[in-house]
Amino acid sequence: MLRDILLKKQREREREIKKSNTKKLALGVTIGTAVGATLGVLFAPKSGKETREDIVNKSTELAENVKDKAVEAKEKAIEIKEKAKQALKDAKKEENEPEQLEEAL
Repeated sequence: MLRDILLKKQREREREIKKSNTKKLALGVTIGTAVGATLGVLFAPKSGKETREDIVNKSTELAENVKDKAVEAKEKAIEIKEKAKQALKDAKKEENEPEQLEEAL
């Protein structure tokens, strides 16, 4: 029983590490996309005014995407937290059941 609880905790930690790595990758991709788009716009054969408008539009679009991803990440984190709480409650309940059975006898 204790071993199962420890294994569950270890799996949860591994999932959190993977999640953290995924966030870092997504952030890197987002930043890379932003830099690439900005450089592409700057070197495009357009007038200065058009280029500035493109930069503003791309920046706004990127900011919206980042906000959306942040909301999604927060919702997922809340979901994982709730699942972890429930798993812990279930593990504690299973741990206490043998003691209650002994007391009843």
